[in-house]
Amino acid sequence: MTLGYHPSVGEVLKCDFSGFREPEMVKTRWVTVISPKFLNRPRLATVVALSTTVPDPVEKFHYRLTTALPHNESGVEVWAKCAMVLAASFNRLNPWWRDRSSPGGKRMYVPVILSQVDIVNIQKGLLYSIGLGGLTAHFRVYH
Repeated sequence: MTLGYHPSVGEVLKCDFSGFREPEMVKTRWVTVISPKFLNRPRLATVVALSTTVPDPVEKFHYRLTTALPHNESGVEVWAKCAMVLAASFNRLNPWWRDRSSPGGKRMYVPVILSQVDIVNIQKGLLYSIGLGGLTAHFRVYH
């Protein structure tokens, strides 16, 4: 299914990375949107990859989410891998869906949005990932 709307900043989506080549991401994985809707880029959203694999070593461009994600009932840590950023076509993106319990077995879509704390810290991680970490001093402090 192709995403039919511009997702919100911080929205968690599934992204199909097929067609890429290693060491790029090559599988379907969860991502979060970092680009606002007002950008004049129709049917593109800039996303950062999410992972349950703890980075080794943890760098300033890695961030452990504080927002609990619905699919993660086991309490496993989820990390934003801020160096893995992509302007993705809506054709690669799918919204979060809970199950097929609606009439006719259709998917029940449930928007999942990260907290403001997570969004700001991912933005900081992005700056570190492109060598501009010094600019993070200008960010508002969130705990």
